[in-house]
Amino acid sequence: MDLNLILNKNLDAGGQKNFQQIGGSHNVQYNADIINYHDGRLTVSRKSQLAIEFCYRVRERSPEVWTFWVHASSAARFDADIRKLACDAGIPGWNDPKSDVFALVYSWLHDKRNGKWIIVLDNVDDAGFLFEKRDENDKNARYRMAYLPPCAHGSTLITSRSRAATARLTDECNIIVVNRMGEAAALALLEKKLGRSPAVEDMQKLADALDYTPLALAQAGAYIKQRGSTYSVGHYLTQIKKSEKSQTRLLTSGSKELRRDEEARDSIILTWQISFDTIRATRPSAADLLSLMSMYNYQGIPEYLLFRTRGTGTKPSAKPPLGPNDAWSDIDESPSASDDEDLEEDEFRDDISTLENFLFISTTFSNVAFEMHPLVQLAARVWLRSHELYQEWARKAIEQLDEALPTGDYENWGRCGELYPHVQSTLGLQLDDREALLRRATIQYKAAWFDTTRGLWSNAKELAASCHNMRRKTLGLEDKETLKAQNVYAEVLRAQGDYEAAEKLHRRALKRREKVRGKEHPDTLASVNNLARVLHAQGDNKAAEKLYRRALQGYEKVLGKEHPNTLTSVSNLAVVLQDQGDYEAVEKLCRQALEGREKVLGKEHPDTLTSVKNFAVVLQDQGDYEAAEKLHRRALEGREKVLGKEHPDTLRSVKNLVGVLQDQGDYEAAEKLHRRALEG
Repeated sequence: MDLNLILNKNLDAGGQKNFQQIGGSHNVQYNADIINYHDGRLTVSRKSQLAIEFCYRVRERSPEVWTFWVHASSAARFDADIRKLACDAGIPGWNDPKSDVFALVYSWLHDKRNGKWIIVLDNVDDAGFLFEKRDENDKNARYRMAYLPPCAHGSTLITSRSRAATARLTDECNIIVVNRMGEAAALALLEKKLGRSPAVEDMQKLADALDYTPLALAQAGAYIKQRGSTYSVGHYLTQIKKSEKSQTRLLTSGSKELRRDEEARDSIILTWQISFDTIRATRPSAADLLSLMSMYNYQGIPEYLLFRTRGTGTKPSAKPPLGPNDAWSDIDESPSASDDEDLEEDEFRDDISTLENFLFISTTFSNVAFEMHPLVQLAARVWLRSHELYQEWARKAIEQLDEALPTGDYENWGRCGELYPHVQSTLGLQLDDREALLRRATIQYKAAWFDTTRGLWSNAKELAASCHNMRRKTLGLEDKETLKAQNVYAEVLRAQGDYEAAEKLHRRALKRREKVRGKEHPDTLASVNNLARVLHAQGDNKAAEKLYRRALQGYEKVLGKEHPNTLTSVSNLAVVLQDQGDYEAVEKLCRQALEGREKVLGKEHPDTLTSVKNFAVVLQDQGDYEAAEKLHRRALEGREKVLGKEHPDTLRSVKNLVGVLQDQGDYEAAEKLHRRALEG
């Protein structure tokens, strides 16, 4: 059958007279021979509007061709419309209670004397019922699809959101996937719906905001038009961005399309729900998966966030992690003991395949992450709220993210970066469960830690403060998790230069940890170390040295001389002694810290690079400029690679290298680097 379909245009937009072919042997071009049908079926994915336009154009050119529309979203709808077809065609016996209406329809369609015909099966998201008998007890009954006979004078056009359904109904070469609407067609559609010509820039912004979705654009245009001439596209853009609730109201307020079924009201959410209800009925686990995914950022959803036993074969501990300089904590890396792991993975793959077939999600190029249309995400959340399931899936999403998100340590930066957008998304979830709120606080804690390593102090402060407030109110001031949050929050304040507030928080944390955990507990020693840092920053070197020595002695006793926390105390003590001019002791400590970190953490770890920088400063102060320059360059190159060129620590290394170049009289090179530091 030669179909007159425009696949990369919206036919409702500009009333084009010529259909366009987008390439590929399965795409057919509209021409004067439109009514020269060939035996077969052709399936169009997603857009009923294309099928509607096709039928209208067939009617314009060939009014003698019968055109029937059959809603095929369910067996009940299909059966009802087949009976309606018999009535509309005036098939003899259609109203006889004793007649087999389906058999009458088959005979009528098969008889070429009744003329050429087109049947549109709309919304075939689940093709299963089409291959079932209407009455399993009737031996003579055909399966439903068999009542639409393949013949030279008739054709069937099918619309579907499911690739799996279309594959059951026709050959792959006959499937046309409707591409995203182009900008020109989107603007034409908006202009037609608006009935006026607003600023092109505003229409472009609206089209982009709605991701060039024809139905959403049509509804937006109708909404703006109904509000009157004083209501502009700009007003709509402002209103739609205010909140999710506002967006939902706007997208469901459009007037009903006259050409659409009364029961299938024209709204994004209800259109989405047709497919979602099918998935819930046929594969509930896939519906559950979509519900979970809708709680995260709609892009870049990693597989391991959804299927926790997939990938590494490990299940991270659900216990809240420790913070920077807090006590050492190992994550349980034991293999999953589930005997059903392979079966679970197969089920997961089938769920993903189902959602992809319904075009609810798509897979990234790497095949390890997924994304969904933002309006699909919105529809899912609205549906969950209306069925009082929002809190359940919000809690599950928080739990999954908490288990998947590691601490902000250097070795975890890749994973933290992948999950950070989902952290941001879950911060906006409305939670009413105490456990979920505490889990989200843990997520904020880990994200704040990650932000401190990247020098994103404003973000870190907001996250740390929120976590601290939640834990303080829920768990109390002396709870160990509250004190961990207080520690990170105080460290952020110190980094931002708010030394007075940071000192106050660190003193409180130290006092409470000494009381609750004891003076030699690693958590207590972390507070000792952090209080020393803020005192050192304020110039109180003697008090800082005393606290650093206490922390170092405690760590060596409890954790050992090569533990990262111990080496951090060694490094910190070296810095404060350097400020007091004890270069011999400083050089010894710097070597100890550098060699220890290279051994334990590796040569490119940020803490190791800090030791490289510290040792370079010591050598520079002693006049060994050549050796100092070499180490400063190593620190700079390492930080550029690991932290990036704009990280505060990298820029400090630039300034350090400038200083040692100036000490050697290389002012030209120093000026070049100095300009870079100023620009950074």
